[in-house]
Amino acid sequence: MSGLTSVVPVHADLNKVPRGDDGNAATVVMTLTDGKVVWQRNLIRAKRRPEIDPATGEQKWQLHPTTAQPLYPRFTLERNEIKQVFTLESDGHANLYVQDYTPPTPEEERRMEMESRANEFKDDLARLAAENGVSAGDLLARIMASTATEPAADEYPRKAAGVGMWELSNGSKVRGSREDAVKAEAGLLPPPE
Repeated sequence: MSGLTSVVPVHADLNKVPRGDDGNAATVVMTLTDGKVVWQRNLIRAKRRPEIDPATGEQKWQLHPTTAQPLYPRFTLERNEIKQVFTLESDGHANLYVQDYTPPTPEEERRMEMESRANEFKDDLARLAAENGVSAGDLLARIMASTATEPAADEYPRKAAGVGMWELSNGSKVRGSREDAVKAEAGLLPPPE
């Protein structure tokens, strides 16, 4: 085993209060069910806006100093504040990184609720089976026996040997789909030859 794979992960302190670009500390928005803290902070970003010539109403261009030909469009920068909602994650090497947080959609909430209920059902079923001394094989055998849908002996049409073959109540056989065999049994199709 190499030394790199045996290194124990070192996790950074996830409770360290991050700061925004404005120097203020981030605020706690909520704590998730898994214990992660959701933070919010202000970020300052520059946004480019075209520099407009008030005389013409068109974007200004930087002109060549000697030929006065337009070289490139001119822009001004505006200060733009953004509210960032995020969680802190540890990479296992004592580093923290910011993971943007988006709240779950109603569909995701329903899926998570269904998974939670399924896990509760599984745990309850396993507990009850253990209390009553029922093994997984016994339980599966009981379920399969109760859901077995063998056709009754007098139920026709019955599956016959061969691909797409059905046996009718008069002993004759019909090739085709089950619907064709049901129609033949009901007398809706001409009798097979």
